[in-house]
Parts: sequence; C-alpha cells; structure tokens
Amino acid sequence: MMRYSERDVVPPACPKTKLLPAARDELAARLLNEQRHALDLEEDLASLEGQRGGEGDGRAEGRVTAQSPAAVAPSKIVGLQERVAALKAGRDRLISALDTQAAEVERLQSLNAALAEALQASQRTAAEWERQALAGLEHAARLKDLLEESAAWSAGASPASPRSDAQQRLLEESAARAALEVQVQGLSATLAQAALASGQMERGVLPVLMHVEAELQCLLARGAGVEAG
Repeated sequence: MMRYSERDVVPPACPKTKLLPAARDELAARLLNEQRHALDLEEDLASLEGQRGGEGDGRAEGRVTAQSPAAVAPSKIVGLQERVAALKAGRDRLISALDTQAAEVERLQSLNAALAEALQASQRTAAEWERQALAGLEHAARLKDLLEESAAWSAGASPASPRSDAQQRLLEESAARAALEVQVQGLSATLAQAALASGQMERGVLPVLMHVEAELQCLLARGAGVEAG
C-alpha cells in the first residue's frame, strides 16, 4: 500500500501561469487539507495494523483477552483503508484539475496576447488612414486657396459676364466640395479607428476574462464535490 510522507503534504505549483489569487489559494488549501487528512488516516491505519500484529503475538502466548486494546475489528481497518484510497483518488482529481486549469489559462493568455497584437496592428492601420486623410485635407485646403485665387484673378482680368460668373461659382463650389469630402474621410477614419479599438477590446479581452472566471468557478465546484465525497 502506498504511503504518504511529510514532503507529500505540499500544494502543487501551477507551471507558468497566474491564476486569480483567491481561487488559487483556496484550491491549494483544499488540496493540502486532503493530503493531511489522508496522512492522519494512514497513521491511524498503521497503528491499528500494529495492534493486530500485537494481537497475533499475544494469542500465540495466550495473553490476549476480548477486552484487550489489540483486539481490533478487521472491518474498521478495511473502512480506514477505503477512506485513505478515496482521499488519494480525490487528491489525484484535484491535481489533475489544477493541471488542466493551468494549461487552459496558458492557452487563454496566449490567445489574449495574440488579440492584443492584432489590436495594435489595427490601431496602426487606422492611424495611417487618419494621417492620409489629414494630408488630403491639407491638400484640399491648398487646392481651394488656389482655385479661389484663380477665380479672383479671372474675375479681375476680364469683364464680368454671366459665363465668367458661373465659372467662378463652379470653381468655388468645387473647392468647397473637395474640402468637405476630405473632412468626411478624416472623420470616417477617426470613427473607424475608435470602432475598431472598441470592437477588438470587446471581442478579445472580455470573453477571455469571462471564460477564465467560468472555468475557475467550475473547478471550485468540482473541488467542493470531491471534498464532500
């Protein structure tokens, strides 16, 4: 029969992960209590088995009576053995659950890192769009100034006529329309950048945190069931 030693009574470490402190400490404390309980039961079992050995020696010498402390019922020893085996099985399930949870948290951390990197790349792209839109806005402003200067020069260089007035208004309206289009592009780029950042954050970080919380709650519930059993 496998036996515990004092060095076995240690909560296992989760490799390369950072569980939520409260949940991690609770699981470690529960596992430590299970191991200590199993150790106490094994010590009681060893003591009872020693008493049975003493009973056999006493009977060989004709010294054991029905009231002797060495007269231990075999059913009690079997019951203790079953309890020790159940505690060991519970301990193994807790260790396996901790390992599984550690692997899952590592996977989610990797996924979160990948999502954060994708978010940064999207933000860089949106910033580039905004830069190009602002450059276009400046270009449109210069074009508008040139068109207005050209319209003013044309108006001063030739006598006023319905046709020249129409051309001047057309030039001014074209310049204003170009400026408005670039302003719309700049605002659209800014809006796209904000929506992209918000959407990436909502789709990436929040589901990861909710999944981690759900997994921890499930693990704690399984540990409570093992402890109750």
